[in-house]
Amino acid sequence: MDRLRAGCAGNLEPGNGGRPRRGRSVVGVVNPSGKLPTTYPRSEDDTLYSGLPERYPGTDEGDGYPAIRYSEGLEMGYRWHQAQGIPPLFPFGYGLSYTTFHISDVDVDPGDPPGTSPVMVHATVTNTGDRAGAEVLQVYLGLPESAGQPPKRLVGFAKVHLDPGDSARTVVVVDPAATHHPLSVWSVGRHAFVTVPGDHTVFVGMSSDDSPFTHTFTVAD
Repeated sequence: MDRLRAGCAGNLEPGNGGRPRRGRSVVGVVNPSGKLPTTYPRSEDDTLYSGLPERYPGTDEGDGYPAIRYSEGLEMGYRWHQAQGIPPLFPFGYGLSYTTFHISDVDVDPGDPPGTSPVMVHATVTNTGDRAGAEVLQVYLGLPESAGQPPKRLVGFAKVHLDPGDSARTVVVVDPAATHHPLSVWSVGRHAFVTVPGDHTVFVGMSSDDSPFTHTFTVAD
């Protein structure tokens, strides 16, 4: 049932031409290789607004209409579930396939010096099933506790297409100078993005909840 619901959840956002694509995936003509761009909670009790009407649907603060307060801060989507220790039904980055994949030989090079150089993440992805398909190697980063950030942030990914039994050495480059500032946080005082000194942990895997390979590097003060 969980796998059936996952397939249905993946079809909630089909876009144009979604109906034919769903049909080809269901009957096995096409191997679905997509990943969820959102997190699905197990119940409404697990949402970030449960028991907090000021977050949703809003409360009347005296102006005659409901006002919504985004008091969750940075804890949105998978960040909310991980920060609160609430397992989701289907996590961000999750997907189904008619084949299986295995990640091995993960290597992380934080650069020299760490924090200013690109982080190079290498891993071998193997199609261990009997159907061709694609897997997305996902890289997340945990910042030092002093940064005041949720446990993980997605900082890079790479999609690899493989025939049955094939392997590919895959690389994800995490560039501190990229426009999404993967290693930085916004400093109100300095009016700029800054890299927080301390221990940074790289997580590598197939979804936000399935990232068992870790490597920690230290950014000097």
